[in-house]
Amino acid sequence: GMLHFAARGIIYFGEWKFGAPDGEGIKYEKETEDFYLGEFVNGQKNNKGTSYFVKSPLIDIAERFLTINPTSKEEMKFLLESLKNTVSSLTRLTKYSGTYKDNLMHGRGTLKFEDQSLYSGFFVSGLPNGQGKKNFTNGDYYKGNFKDGNPSGKGILKSADGSEYSGEFKDGLANGKGRKRFPDRTVYSGQFIDGVANGRGTFTDKFRNQYTGLWKDGKLIKEDKAKVKR
Repeated sequence: GMLHFAARGIIYFGEWKFGAPDGEGIKYEKETEDFYLGEFVNGQKNNKGTSYFVKSPLIDIAERFLTINPTSKEEMKFLLESLKNTVSSLTRLTKYSGTYKDNLMHGRGTLKFEDQSLYSGFFVSGLPNGQGKKNFTNGDYYKGNFKDGNPSGKGILKSADGSEYSGEFKDGLANGKGRKRFPDRTVYSGQFIDGVANGRGTFTDKFRNQYTGLWKDGKLIKEDKAKVKR
C-alpha cells in the first residue's frame, strides 16, 4: 500500500503489517530530507537498507508516487520492484548503505558525508563505532577504531603530505603512545597530546641521530642525551 501524509511531507510505498510499514518499502520525508529504500519493522528502519542524498531525480520519483494507483497486489509488487530498480540505479546519490536498528545506522555499513568523505565499517546507534576506515576529502586516510564518530583507540592515519602516524587516538587526534613519520623521513616515537609531541619521546632525524627526553608542544625541553645510531 501507499501512504501520503501531506502535512509533514511524508510518502511511503511498500509492505505493511498491523497498520505500520513492515517489510520492504520506500519512504521519503521532506522535512528531514531523508529518502530511504529498504526494510522496515513496525514502522522503523531495521535490517538492510540504503539512504540517499535528496537531489532532483529522487524528488521527481517521490512526486510520481502521487500518481500511482495500483489496483491489485500483483500490480503493487511490480510497481515497488520497478521503483526499487530505478532508485538503486542512482548510485552517485547513495548516502548510506548497510544495516539499521530502530531507525538508526547500526551494524556494518558505508556512509558518504556531505563533503564526500567516505567511512566504511561498524556503526552503533547512528555513529561510527568500532573498527572502520575513512577516506577524507583532503587525501588523508584513517584505519582503526572509532568511538562516537571519531577515531579513538588504536589506528593508523596516513596524510596527503606523506606523513604517517600509528598509535593511540582520542576524539580524532593522536593521544597517548604513538609513532609519527614526517614527510622528510624524520620520526618521533613517544607520547602525544592533541596531535602534538607531549611527554617522553625520541626524535630520529634523517641522519639517524636520536634525541630522547621530555617534549612539550612539539619541542624538546629537557634532553636525556643525544646519540648517533650507526
